[in-house]
Amino acid sequence: MAITQTFLYSVNISETSISYLKSLIDIYLSYVTPNEETEDSETFLPEKIEKSIRKAKAYVRENLSNATVAGMAELLHYNTKYFSRIFIQATGMTPFEYITDHRMKWAKNALTYSNLSIAEITEAIGYDHRNGFTLAFKKKYGITPSEYRKKARNEAEPTE
Repeated sequence: MAITQTFLYSVNISETSISYLKSLIDIYLSYVTPNEETEDSETFLPEKIEKSIRKAKAYVRENLSNATVAGMAELLHYNTKYFSRIFIQATGMTPFEYITDHRMKWAKNALTYSNLSIAEITEAIGYDHRNGFTLAFKKKYGITPSEYRKKARNEAEPTE
């Protein structure tokens, strides 16, 4: 937690553009989030498919705000239907579910460890409207982003 606070407070917001700050937060949170390449679900797949799935996941991490299933498939030179089928086989979820899941994890980290507004987080993860983000977050975690941030900050405060 101390490292997180040091990182967030060492950035001088008045001298830093919001997009630069978002990039820094994105990079930082990619280190905080567990490495997904260690998942066991891919261990029995052919090497080519396994590499393709890792590459697709990296694409999502690197293009969080505009990642699409079509973009993942295009990157790997597969048609969307075939790519979706092998992705489901490898991960147990659709590519769209994976993108949404990764966005929600990023948002959860940002709500916990950053001072980005919910509107800024919504934009950073590729949602056009706050309502869509709020519904997706609530579906995943059972509470709204505002409620989650309040709860996470209350838990982080030291008690006397």
